[in-house]
Amino acid sequence: MQAQLYVPLLLAAIAAGLIYIMMMRMYGPLAGLTSSILLTANPIFLTRSMGSDTDIYNVFFTGIRKRSHLDE
Repeated sequence: MQAQLYVPLLLAAIAAGLIYIMMMRMYGPLAGLTSSILLTANPIFLTRSMGSDTDIYNVFFTGIRKRSHLDE
């Protein structure tokens, strides 16, 4: 029961970090900060990521996939 609350929280924090790094490399630190703040403050992202919904996994794994394409 506790894992369904902590895992999305952890993945949301990691996804915000991935978005920051990805946007910082592409457009600069201000764009990275703005995009990560917009992601974490988005009410749809917040309501859909709490609990046992799987939207946070879609954002997290898409961020990892996009991040790996930047390293090539």
